[in-house]
Amino acid sequence: MSAEIVREQFSALQKQQERRLNLLNEKKTKKKTADASVSMNLENNIISSIIKQQNVAQENGNQEQIRELRDENGRLRKLLAEKDYEVNYLRRISEEERAAFTGGNVGGDAIATKVVELSKKNRELCAELEGERAKLKKLSIKCKELESVNNTKSQTERRPSITDENKSDKELKELKEKLKDIQARHTEAKSQLDILKQELKKTQKALEKEVGDSVNVQAILNGNANWRGRQQQIIALQEKLSDLKNRIAVNETSRIQHQFDDEWDATSLSTRYDETLNNTRHSLLDSRHRDDIRKLEKDRKEHEQQQKQELETLKIDLQTYKDKFEQSKTRNTVLNNDLKLHREQLKTALEKGKHDDELIEALLKQQQQMKTLVEQKQREDERKVERDQKDEQSAKIELMKSKNLIKQLQSVIDMKEIRIRELELELDENGIKYNRDDNNSIDTIEQMEQSVTITSRRVKSSTPVILGPIQKTTAPLSLPENTTTVVVNPVQLTSLKQQKQRDIVDQTVLSRLEKNGFTSRPNSSSLKTNETSSTENNNLSHKCKELQSLNSALDIERNGLVDLVKTLQKRLDESTTKFVELDSKLIEQRKQNILIEKEYERTKLDLANAKNRTGKSATTVKTNDNRLDIEEMETNLILKTEENDALKNALKSMLDAKEEDLRLYNETIESVKNIFLQGIKQYKPT
Repeated sequence: MSAEIVREQFSALQKQQERRLNLLNEKKTKKKTADASVSMNLENNIISSIIKQQNVAQENGNQEQIRELRDENGRLRKLLAEKDYEVNYLRRISEEERAAFTGGNVGGDAIATKVVELSKKNRELCAELEGERAKLKKLSIKCKELESVNNTKSQTERRPSITDENKSDKELKELKEKLKDIQARHTEAKSQLDILKQELKKTQKALEKEVGDSVNVQAILNGNANWRGRQQQIIALQEKLSDLKNRIAVNETSRIQHQFDDEWDATSLSTRYDETLNNTRHSLLDSRHRDDIRKLEKDRKEHEQQQKQELETLKIDLQTYKDKFEQSKTRNTVLNNDLKLHREQLKTALEKGKHDDELIEALLKQQQQMKTLVEQKQREDERKVERDQKDEQSAKIELMKSKNLIKQLQSVIDMKEIRIRELELELDENGIKYNRDDNNSIDTIEQMEQSVTITSRRVKSSTPVILGPIQKTTAPLSLPENTTTVVVNPVQLTSLKQQKQRDIVDQTVLSRLEKNGFTSRPNSSSLKTNETSSTENNNLSHKCKELQSLNSALDIERNGLVDLVKTLQKRLDESTTKFVELDSKLIEQRKQNILIEKEYERTKLDLANAKNRTGKSATTVKTNDNRLDIEEMETNLILKTEENDALKNALKSMLDAKEEDLRLYNETIESVKNIFLQGIKQYKPT
């Protein structure tokens, strides 16, 4: 009865375990389906988020391209304006040089070469201007195309983006709820696992108590082995013990009977016959018991072998179960660690999302501040440019006035030079008359002829004029070795008039000399008029001194103008060198721009590859893009400040140069005025 009860309990335990296993399998299948659905939803969400990120990245890329094209357009426009300004400036300088150098034939070849060089530079600049204008047109067309594409894409993607965002929010909520359910299920499964483990341990202990340590459970379940429970074994052993006790009692009674029979040998035949019968019975019983013992030993050995085999199989099963249990333990630990990691990652991701949102807000605020700063700086730059333009216009007006003054003074100087020549010719005539009246020697007359012939030759060749000598004593005029010279450089506007006047003066002088008989000796009539011409000679000497002072003043003024021309030439050379340096810098900047564009394209490709590989670093990419935008804005600000500083320095240098020119011009005019006034004060007739 006890064995049947144990079997029923064991079968009930097996049924309970089977039910629990079935329930666990059903839960596992449900979990797998739920995990599969969750994973599918997660994959769909990830794919949609990746697609959104790609669309956002494409939009950002298009916007960056549009921004870059606009920046390039602005730079090209600035370059065009600078080149136009340089071309106009070089044209003005070339015109001024032509006006300054076309006064005489001196250095005509150098002027022609400079004009040719300037025309070549002008052509090159015009060609560069046209090329940059063509580039500007192409870039503006590209910018318009990209703007239209971006507008169409944004219009088409706005509607689905709103719906996608709503869907994504709903899916996020659903996923969070599912995650909470999964976590609750996981905790429930953990608790159930612990309960089952405890029950398993209890059942294993009960089985070990019932079955024994050296019993194969699998063989018992299969029903192949002649297994008996512990209770059955105890009952069988008790029965065997009772049998053995009975046998011992029978043996003792038989031994006693033998002893009694030996003592009573002289008994009757009946008693002997009984003894023989008893002996035969005992022998038969002994043989039977021996056979039973042999059978029992065989059964016991077989049972031991079976139990050993079952023990080995049970040990193997136990080892496998232990391995499985350890594997499940390790798996549980791994899953727990993964869960912890996922939770930590979720927390970090949420914190990162918050930080990223804060960063994005801060960066947007910084961007707005930078935009306002840039707008303010642009306004300030525009105001500065307007002021600079006004200053340039005022400086140009002052330059024009100074040029007009210079031209007027040059015309006055030319007229005075003509007057000086006429007066010198009159002086020559009066000197000839005076020498005739004083009855000088023929040597003085020959000297006068030489001086007159020299002047006539110089005048005809339109080169500097060498006038006759004038002695600063009260004695009669003679021609010493020291001679005074007047060097004249006529201006382009009055050159033809001066040439005509010179030809007329030369003709009059020669005719007067021929009439007066320059080669003959003085007459007696000239000796009589000596006293009357003395007063005229004094007046002529005063006039000659005045003319000499005028000549010295004009020489000083000419030297000042030559210095001005030299300074202008130096400035022109400096401007050409600056222009060449700027060209070289522009070429280097273009090369650097090309290299930067290549690096930018490479980084774009690397970023696209990284996005295709992992769609997790979207927030970091956004922050990097914002940082790059800020860095670009900072670099643009630095470049603009440097350009403003360069423009300020150029304007300052221009103003300083103009101030120096005006100062030199004023100094020359003041020095000429002072010399002229001193000469007039010294040589006024008393």
